[in-house]
Amino acid sequence: GRLQSEVVINPLTNRIFVSSAQVEGKGKLFVINGNNNKIITTKVLPTSSNITINPNTNHLFVGNFDKNHMSVYNATTFKRLARFPSVSGSTVLNPLINRIYVGGNDSITVIQDGPRLTQSSIFN
Repeated sequence: GRLQSEVVINPLTNRIFVSSAQVEGKGKLFVINGNNNKIITTKVLPTSSNITINPNTNHLFVGNFDKNHMSVYNATTFKRLARFPSVSGSTVLNPLINRIYVGGNDSITVIQDGPRLTQSSIFN
C-alpha cells in the first residue's frame, strides 16, 4: 500500500495493524502477524481514517474523518460490534479503565469499551 499513516499493535495477540490511505479511492488496513512479519489479511478502510486497538478487549476502533463516525470491530474476526455517529478525531486509550477518548471540534467523546460499548461526551 501507499501513504501508510498509522501503526498500532496488540502485544497480547502479536498482531500489527497498519492503515494506508492509498493515492485514490478506498484506504486499506493491513494486518500483520508479528511472529513472521507476514500479512494475514487486508481490509478496506475509508481513506481518511485513524485506528486504535484495545489489547484488553481486542477491539479495533476505526474513525472515519470524511463521514464523521467511528466503528468498532473484533480485531480477530473483523465483525463490526458498534458504530458511533458524529464521532471522529484523534484517539487515545486508557487501558487501566478501558476508555477511548476521541477529540472533536467542541467536545471530547468518551467510549467505554467492554462487552457493552457506551458513549458519552465532555463539552468545553
